[in-house]
Amino acid sequence: MFSSNLAIHHAINFTIRNDVIWIWYYDRQGIINAGGINFIQDLPRYLVLLYALQRLQLCDWGRNTAFEPHLNDVGDRIEYHTIDIGGKKLTLHSSSDERVSQLGLKSRGSDVIPVTCDQMGTQSNDGMVAKLCWGEESRKSESTILERVVNTAKDNKTVDGHVPVVLFSYEFPHSTSAIREALKLAQPGKGSRRLFIMIFRKLRPIKELKPDIMFKAWYQCVECHYTLWKAGIHHRDVSCENLMYYMTDEGVMGVLNDFDLASLRGDGRSGNERTGTIPFMAIELLREDGQSGRVDHIYRHDMESFIWVFIWICFQYNDGKMVEKPRPLDIWAKVDPSGCAEKKNDFLNRKLELPDHLTGANGGRVESFVSFLRHYLHARVQLALDLQMALRRQTEGDLTVDEQKDIKESITQLSQELIEESTESVFGKFTSVIVSRKYSRRR
Repeated sequence: MFSSNLAIHHAINFTIRNDVIWIWYYDRQGIINAGGINFIQDLPRYLVLLYALQRLQLCDWGRNTAFEPHLNDVGDRIEYHTIDIGGKKLTLHSSSDERVSQLGLKSRGSDVIPVTCDQMGTQSNDGMVAKLCWGEESRKSESTILERVVNTAKDNKTVDGHVPVVLFSYEFPHSTSAIREALKLAQPGKGSRRLFIMIFRKLRPIKELKPDIMFKAWYQCVECHYTLWKAGIHHRDVSCENLMYYMTDEGVMGVLNDFDLASLRGDGRSGNERTGTIPFMAIELLREDGQSGRVDHIYRHDMESFIWVFIWICFQYNDGKMVEKPRPLDIWAKVDPSGCAEKKNDFLNRKLELPDHLTGANGGRVESFVSFLRHYLHARVQLALDLQMALRRQTEGDLTVDEQKDIKESITQLSQELIEESTESVFGKFTSVIVSRKYSRRR
């Protein structure tokens, strides 16, 4: 229901079994169940329920009345919505084939829709899109993050022109915590959400580009991401859909898009939402410790995501068009996080077989990246195993003085080697592979 009608902010449902009726309330924060009423044995309470339902207004049933629907000529579906906010009258073309909706109940529910606005004119030759998103209230809003991004872009060529520019933004007053506060539920604000709308120039995904141009746009996004990370702006959701582009007279301009899961250095952990898109997340973050929040999201995780995005595009697309099914990596998007981690490990451990369409420079780059991840990730795993064995050995009681000394030195050395490298060091290793392709078999 939420994805089919952007003007819905909650839904009320009823289920009946025998002579008991249950009330269910759904919104982007989750589900509330009011418990069952036996409409035969507890008829007075049931009549009170009907009396209350009779008096609900349209907004009480879940309609955001700020959005005005307009039907098509036949009258069987909504063609577009209009909304007057912030001194602007927006026309949201919700039936457009270019609309992209995020499915799921307890989520941001991002909806990207073509939009027109007479007051804004043609601020972009490519057109404009509206992004509607139920952001967590405990996080800094995307528009706030982007203000910092724009300021960083002023002094950095690797960022300027490579990030989205907000043309208009608005925050709706309704919070999902309101009903939970009224019902006096425990922790009503935990995971609470609010609807935001932002207008951007229209961008296109880099996956639709020809191989060499795609690589150029991808690398521009890598450099932009690193500069922002160093400036304290951590994107944390590198994915195929978040790497975009537009064209200028000078050529392609890669754009690092979608900052609604980004954070600022020093904010600490915020929000209750896992950050990342499963097929492109770092293996460590896909495992149980990563999913439960016991692993800090650091630069090397996003670096790994960039590699997975590049591999995904090269395997799943040919000259900018999606290849025919069965596609080799589709399974990554069909399993849960731990299952995806296993699939990626299998991918790294087995002999790499490139699809027939993947030839030329990008084939060599994929080989380089796969070899790099094998060396980089497996080395850390082996160090962790060696440290675990040394710690276990240290607890054994039959060690000589010399053996105790050797094990203590070994533990110290292994612990030092497991200390996280600096962001600069990780980026240096990453870009050296991109530039030299030293791991590739294709010279």
